[in-house]
Amino acid sequence: AGKFLLRSTPLAFSRVAPFTVDPLLRYVPSGLAMGIMYITHLLRSLLPASASARDSESISLRLSSIPVVSSPCIDEVISTGTRIDVSPGAVILMANNIKTTEDTFRLVQEMQTAASSDGGIPLLLPVDQEGGSVYRLGSGTALPGNMALGATGSPEYARQAAQVMGNELAAEGFNVDFAPVMDVNNNPGNPVIGVRSFSDDPALTAKMGTAFIEGLHGQNVAAALKHFPGHGDTATDSHTGLPCIYKSLDRLRSFELIPFKAGIDAGTDLIMTAHI
Repeated sequence: AGKFLLRSTPLAFSRVAPFTVDPLLRYVPSGLAMGIMYITHLLRSLLPASASARDSESISLRLSSIPVVSSPCIDEVISTGTRIDVSPGAVILMANNIKTTEDTFRLVQEMQTAASSDGGIPLLLPVDQEGGSVYRLGSGTALPGNMALGATGSPEYARQAAQVMGNELAAEGFNVDFAPVMDVNNNPGNPVIGVRSFSDDPALTAKMGTAFIEGLHGQNVAAALKHFPGHGDTATDSHTGLPCIYKSLDRLRSFELIPFKAGIDAGTDLIMTAHI
């Protein structure tokens, strides 16, 4: 249990928007299963007292079904038309896939049409649109980053910013925003979160983040809290290394998990885990 064998697999669901999984033949160590078990424990600890046993069990079921694949790259095979019969459930587009409003809208619509044909289920189409330094829409509105919003101390500004983002994402056909960042940036040497965080205060981070969720939901865009259980107290960029945080569960509950609990209570749709 916890070991997955992956092989080079071309993935595509239509001629207009195919993508591929990078060649990969390796075992994912059983530590992955341990990580899923620990994340499950943390998430269960944040459930409200009224949550049923079924709610708790559903967390385990959803986490245990996480597919382990490498990052898809649409550009590499967009000219090949490679196809297989397996349909993905979600496709994330990055900045290099999102240039003009017209082309992006056409691509998104063609992907949804291909996924929904023959009774298929529509895709989740997420994008990293945080505002500030992390944005993906080539023609989207330039908005302040989270730390700038947090410096105002006004959740209403966070709500308004998310409304603008949500409106523009929905207009292009995206239905999930990988935001808000709920990390409490309490490490001045953090090389990857920094100004992406609302604050070094967990209470303020929670207020700003929940308002952000409300803004996205007002535009029918799903929100994804990140990076659970907290990426704010790291000194390593997790894109290039593996940050290690040595804290007790009590410490996490009293600090890092506060914004995530608030986001769960506010009705977040998804939670993105951190690679730490």
